[in-house]
Amino acid sequence: MAQVDLSRPVTVDGAEVEAVEVVEPKVGQLKGLNTFSLLQMDVNAHLTLLPRVTAPPISADQLAEMRPKDFARLQAEVVRFLAEEDAPAI
Repeated sequence: MAQVDLSRPVTVDGAEVEAVEVVEPKVGQLKGLNTFSLLQMDVNAHLTLLPRVTAPPISADQLAEMRPKDFARLQAEVVRFLAEEDAPAI
């Protein structure tokens, strides 16, 4: 699990969220996704996966309204989970 501090809070169920936890995806959460697309940080692939692995759950619509740098930080955490342990950090 990794925590990402957001530069601009998002509202989830009426509460402002300033930090989001990204949980390591399980294989079942990757269903219907192309792992290579996730590794390439494809926006559409991450818009599908991130609602499945964030706490609190951030919807695709909420993610689409995020600042790009916050979204990229969330993407980077997903890629870290998928990359080989010996690979350099992204």
